[in-house]
Amino acid sequence: MKPGEAARPDEGELPGLSRAFFLEVEEALAARDLERITTVIENLHPADVAELLEALGPEDRRLLLELVGNNLEPATLSYLEESLRE
Repeated sequence: MKPGEAARPDEGELPGLSRAFFLEVEEALAARDLERITTVIENLHPADVAELLEALGPEDRRLLLELVGNNLEPATLSYLEESLRE
């Protein structure tokens, strides 16, 4: 793990999302595969998308928002921790 990089969450740290799901999102982000990312998260509840955003490291979070931010449900923001809403 690089300095400033978030540790990957353990399965127990993602109550609504499986570790496999989280890894799939990370792989899609690394490949900058917009179609795959969209397919993977399109049916998630806004609370689950917020949980995913909170679990990702800062760089992956930024990339996810750049790729699909305009397509996120507005309600997603209400589920985010206050420190991440900014």
